[in-house]
Amino acid sequence: NAKCSAATTGLKTPIKLTLPSGKTEASGACPSIGEGWTQKVVARKNGITSSVKKAASDRYFYSPDGRKFRSMAEVKRFLDGEEGVGETPKKPPSSGKKTPAKGRGRSKSPNAAKGKAAASRSKAPKKRAVSKPQAASSKYAIGTSVSKVFHDEDLDDERPFSGEVTSYDAEYKRYSVRYEDGDEEDVSERELAVIAKAAERLNAKNGESGVKGKRKDK
Repeated sequence: NAKCSAATTGLKTPIKLTLPSGKTEASGACPSIGEGWTQKVVARKNGITSSVKKAASDRYFYSPDGRKFRSMAEVKRFLDGEEGVGETPKKPPSSGKKTPAKGRGRSKSPNAAKGKAAASRSKAPKKRAVSKPQAASSKYAIGTSVSKVFHDEDLDDERPFSGEVTSYDAEYKRYSVRYEDGDEEDVSERELAVIAKAAERLNAKNGESGVKGKRKDK
């Protein structure tokens, strides 16, 4: 059980990996957290930090079952048994391949086969259906404002990051969220309810309207 793999009392933060020259990410084991835990350092898209002129990167931690955490604070809360902490790995979509049905021993006539082939060639190719970014059954609209506390590597402290819903996966009932620093994550409807409510409280505190789907102008 990943929750019992390490005790949070006295848990030490693993040393942050250094990105090799010319590389955009680096990975390594985190035995100080527990067996099977790893960390990944990813270079930010904007290239440098806003406060100091050095390469900017973010660090993520992964549990043995693939759950993603953005800070050691999240890891500790997870190990303490808190529900809904971390990002669960998204299930890969099914291939959609079906096993062809077995024949019943009755052969088709050559003329029938030729007619079927000619008919298939005469048909115009069907256009691939473009999936809509949001299904009607989703509770939250695309553009819904969110706010979630993460560890800021630049400040070496936790702070709220603003973001918004960018898409909805009706098959897995999960929302994609993009934050102000360009990072993205998929969350469940229950998790989205929490961070959307946090955004409303933050907007109200800042004297904003808090209307869904509108981001604060910078």
